[in-house]
Amino acid sequence: MLLKANFESSLNCYSCTGTSCESEMKSWGKRTCGDPGVLSKDHVPVCVKVNYKDKATSKPMVERKCAVAETKNGKPDYHCSNANGEVTDCLLCQTELCNSAPSTKMSIFGVCGVVLALLAPKFL
Repeated sequence: MLLKANFESSLNCYSCTGTSCESEMKSWGKRTCGDPGVLSKDHVPVCVKVNYKDKATSKPMVERKCAVAETKNGKPDYHCSNANGEVTDCLLCQTELCNSAPSTKMSIFGVCGVVLALLAPKFL
């Protein structure tokens, strides 16, 4: 029973950073997080996706990685940071390879389309 609990403590996450980390999934690495022999009951492995603004180019970038988060009130608590720029969004998840979601970018046209779709039936 103890072996099963330890096995379930590890988690696989995607690992990459930079421009290819946004869409070129074939170039992403995979890492196993949370060595069962090292984690305490107050810490859990998490997959992380950090969106950040690059210091040098001011372009939006993505970093995917695994981390160990402290557990507070039954939920993972992790301070997202990135040495290469300012963090704009940080997503944590706890299932296998869950940090693969693409960034959700919506242009002004997308917003206008949604608004028109909602308002059109009221005026027709």
